[in-house]
Amino acid sequence: MISFSATSQLAFVAVRAAEGTVVAALVSGWLVASRFGVLSITLSNRLRVRPWERAAAALTAVDPSVALAIQQPSADRVRAVYWRITAFLVVSYLSGITTGLVLGSVIGDIRVWGLDVVFPAALLSIISGMLRRRDGAATAAVAAVVCVVLIPLTPGGVPILGSLLGLLVGLRLRPTAIATGPG
Repeated sequence: MISFSATSQLAFVAVRAAEGTVVAALVSGWLVASRFGVLSITLSNRLRVRPWERAAAALTAVDPSVALAIQQPSADRVRAVYWRITAFLVVSYLSGITTGLVLGSVIGDIRVWGLDVVFPAALLSIISGMLRRRDGAATAAVAAVVCVVLIPLTPGGVPILGSLLGLLVGLRLRPTAIATGPG
């Protein structure tokens, strides 16, 4: 499987590890990666770039770069933040993979080093600006409640999909937020 999406790769491996079929694993990876289409659409109205840059942005649109870019007040800031975060993520991703390959067995248990909290901390820092707004906080609260309620009742993966209801709440509270950005 060739993918630029680490979460798609994890979904694929998780399904295969649970003895799921290759088709189910590919569909899971595709479903997880489909959010990048939504991210690209979210960014399209705010990112003013040349056609070749638009194509590159569509291929590199990931959660942190889009989330931080769409919070910016001007088109120039959106563009600058988007490309800075994208460059940082590419360098970090590639250096992380290389470090893991070279030093993975030396590092051992990532919890000893505190590396197990890096992803949740980064995610919270990325969305903190959105959580300060009423629509962002309501969206996150609905998503969290739905997810927690579904955890004991449904198979793995379903709670996360169910938490997309929070997105619908956010869109209902502020239907133009995606098209126009913050404000």
